[in-house]
Amino acid sequence: MVKTITNCMIRVVCAVLFTGTALLSVDLKAQSARKIEKKADASFNIKDYYTAAKLYASLLYDSASLTPADPVLPYQSFKGKTSPKAKPSQRTNVLYQLAESYRLGYHYREALKPYAAYIASKDSKYPLAPLWYGICLNANNEPEKASVAFNDFLKKYRAKDAYAQMARLGLANCDFIIANRGLPPKAVVTKITSVVSGDGSNFALDKINDSTFWFSSSRHEQGKHNEIEYPIRLFSGKFNDNNVQKIAALSVRDMNMAASSMSGDGLTVFFTGWRNAGQLPGTNYSIYYMKRESAEGTWGSPVILSDAVNMPGYNSRQPFLTRDGRYLFFSSDRPGGYGKYDLWLVHMQGTQPQGAAANLGNAINSIAEEASPFYDADSARLFFSSDGRTGMGGLDIFRVYGRPENNQWSAEVVNMGYPYNSVKNDVYFSKDMHSDTAYLSSDRNSSCCLELYKA
Repeated sequence: MVKTITNCMIRVVCAVLFTGTALLSVDLKAQSARKIEKKADASFNIKDYYTAAKLYASLLYDSASLTPADPVLPYQSFKGKTSPKAKPSQRTNVLYQLAESYRLGYHYREALKPYAAYIASKDSKYPLAPLWYGICLNANNEPEKASVAFNDFLKKYRAKDAYAQMARLGLANCDFIIANRGLPPKAVVTKITSVVSGDGSNFALDKINDSTFWFSSSRHEQGKHNEIEYPIRLFSGKFNDNNVQKIAALSVRDMNMAASSMSGDGLTVFFTGWRNAGQLPGTNYSIYYMKRESAEGTWGSPVILSDAVNMPGYNSRQPFLTRDGRYLFFSSDRPGGYGKYDLWLVHMQGTQPQGAAANLGNAINSIAEEASPFYDADSARLFFSSDGRTGMGGLDIFRVYGRPENNQWSAEVVNMGYPYNSVKNDVYFSKDMHSDTAYLSSDRNSSCCLELYKA
């Protein structure tokens, strides 16, 4: 079985190996198609898109024998007619739900076939299907076909709401992708191979010095009862060898830790932390810090930042501490923003926020998601990712001039273009202070997982 881990905080979706191959194929033989569909719906409703897709697909397809030209399922284990199939009255609903399960699980390539089949059926129950089909086509670098899908959607969809706005943004993205094809590349972007783990995701590189960096990874671990787990941990790596080491201590075994930002003296690190159970409703991600006495010392226990950063009932994530230690940028869905997640900053004195956090304003924030801020003091430019502006698709990297001292930012927000951005998600941009090298995380060459790149 392949388990899909979806992490909204970091936009990481990792297809990783898990124990228990083909567990579902045994259970489905004796069940009716209607019962299987209900189980799939239940999994979908709790956002377990892996199980939902597997169950929906069992109602449509007999075999997992795939060819590159005919993708059906990335993790189907059925062989032969081992489960009942959807009746004609069920089929259109199952097709759409399968497509949705793939899309929401970020398997855009696999979503194309069921979306196309649903649209061809002429069923009208799900009017958003052409919109989602266009987004999946864009994510597969097919902007010409995506434009047709978006236009078809807008011809039939009369409401002037967020979905119509999403379709118009999709059309602008198609034009942007096509225009970027003819431009000379602005950089050479290559994957950092020294951190490859074989499973899971690697993202959010934080350069510590010329030889060492920290990064986040969801590579597998052995649990307390010998089960395989996929927590997200902080690791250190070397640019010139393949030796990586986990940083998280056993005392924080139950905490996921990601997206670190080290202070200039190397004695304090800020990061996003979250636990998988026992959380308040609506609260998942908070920003913590750890301290140590010396560069070779042991890290202390994580300490959560105050309510100025971690507003109760809301999420805060992806901290970035400026080089002088005076300002902390972060992404949050707290009230007072313009959309899903906005960028905020707060003045810092050591590890203590001073006063209230300030929203960076609508010159930067959109109605969608802004993520992974990085401020380069030398050029007075803020780099961040957003899926609320015209770009290549998914989360794109943007830059804007301004200064945190007065929270004033230019109205001209610039898309970094190809090859910094791709039709997938491009996040966690950071720039080397001493060279022309930059780092970013992207799932551009993967159907599931963020990987580390240098530009």
